[in-house]
Amino acid sequence: TAQGVLDLMTSGSVRAGRAFQDLQRNLADARDGTGEAKDALEKLNLTVEDLSGMTLAETLATVGDRFGTLRDDAILLVPAAPAAAPLARSDEADYDDLRTRNELYNCTAPLARLPQVSLPLAETADGPVGLGVIAGHGNDEMLLDLAVAVAG
Repeated sequence: TAQGVLDLMTSGSVRAGRAFQDLQRNLADARDGTGEAKDALEKLNLTVEDLSGMTLAETLATVGDRFGTLRDDAILLVPAAPAAAPLARSDEADYDDLRTRNELYNCTAPLARLPQVSLPLAETADGPVGLGVIAGHGNDEMLLDLAVAVAG
């Protein structure tokens, strides 16, 4: 199942459970008419009610399938990571926290069978930040062409 794959990819069920909780929280925000998921679901012509009662695997498959109904040149822009990288001398707990939060940003597209690239965007006082770009099924080449064009 997708949950099992997610467990393996994230080195443990605690992290997978946390990612699933984050997904549930985002869907709850969308149900309340707030949060980033609200706009994303609207663009995919989905509602929280459509996804309610689904397993994680069913939710990811539905979102992935619906993304495939968008125009061929459609892309979804997301942060490449939830925060700047910790300083080189940071505690291991800081790295673990970022890894756990980062999984939600970088595991969703592959589990939904969608291609994704992360591009460096800018340098901030806290460190570099990037942009994640997700394309629909079969648009891997278009996504790579876009990444090359942006990278200059």
